[in-house]
Amino acid sequence: MENKDYYVVYDKALNKFYSHINCLIDKLKNKKKVYIFGTNTPGSMILSYLKANGVEVCGFLDNDITKENKSYRGVYVYTPERILKYYDKNIVILIASGYQDQMIEQILSYGFSMENIEVVIDLKKEMNDYSFVYGERRKKLNNIEVRKYQIRILKRLKSVCEENHLRYYIAYGTLLGAVRHSGYIPWDDDIDVCMPAEDVIKLQNILENDTQYRLITQYKNDIYLGTGCSLMVDINTISDINRFPIQLSTGISIDVFSLYGIPNDDIEKYIYNTRLLESEVLDNMYSNEKYKKSLNKLNEYLLSFSYEDCDVVGNTLFANYMRAIYKKNLWGKGVKLQFEDEKYNCPQEYKEILKMEYGDYMTPPPEKERQGLHYMNCYE
Repeated sequence: MENKDYYVVYDKALNKFYSHINCLIDKLKNKKKVYIFGTNTPGSMILSYLKANGVEVCGFLDNDITKENKSYRGVYVYTPERILKYYDKNIVILIASGYQDQMIEQILSYGFSMENIEVVIDLKKEMNDYSFVYGERRKKLNNIEVRKYQIRILKRLKSVCEENHLRYYIAYGTLLGAVRHSGYIPWDDDIDVCMPAEDVIKLQNILENDTQYRLITQYKNDIYLGTGCSLMVDINTISDINRFPIQLSTGISIDVFSLYGIPNDDIEKYIYNTRLLESEVLDNMYSNEKYKKSLNKLNEYLLSFSYEDCDVVGNTLFANYMRAIYKKNLWGKGVKLQFEDEKYNCPQEYKEILKMEYGDYMTPPPEKERQGLHYMNCYE
């Protein structure tokens, strides 16, 4: 547990994760066919830790056929059918995914048993377990109450940015909500904003001594929230965030994503470097010293390409990073669109950006997919 004046970082789930892998190492060394199901962050962390401890991983399993025969973290990706078509008692499949129930069912359908499966960490269970929190909490806020606080944070961000000539754009689900609903998507539970990384750092400096609002970033706080995300928080509230590998108590927040300059002369090399440097950060979470050193390396590289000087911008830290690479003129100075009770700055060519990210963005998804995806409990 690490305390700051406006947030606390916990490591309960992370310790459980590595403890279980340590228990598996001797067993896995005797197995010649170890696979990891899912090309996700926990899977990447498992791969790195096993390699460091002398366990060879044969590959990743993933149902996304576009990933088949491609390399992920230096290991080949296969469809489950290709590897599991014929029963082999020597195969061990490691799982750390919110979709573990579906994965287990799929593995069993090929004739394998639970003896062939190791759940490294039950993510669904862990992300709904808030026993890591220390101290008493007041009455939990419902979604409508949380939105009121988020809107206040957004209004404060807007006023600070306009007063200090900082660029900001509402983005992703918030932008889609503005275009399709003139406010929140009915089932959404957060607010997303994009800013050039340099302006994110300026905003953090401006809010450093603010009595109500602060910004938590990977640049100054030694914490990697993932995908270049920062949190603008209301420090007079409480929000317990449980999103593996992050367990955090801070204030109710909105997401502020960095837009980075991308060198258009060798985008492939840039993508490779950012993904590699990010994986080093995540792989080193078992060691605080290595973790911070890796995060500094990632930040130095990301900030070495100025948003101002590049014609291509975006954020290749996202899983679907090819959707997050843009010509800078798509963002431009921006246009104002209604979101709830006020107008906010949006990308100049917001329709083009939404089409890149969502395809037919004006058609809502099937009803079963209409749910918030964030794990947090909020309190006054």
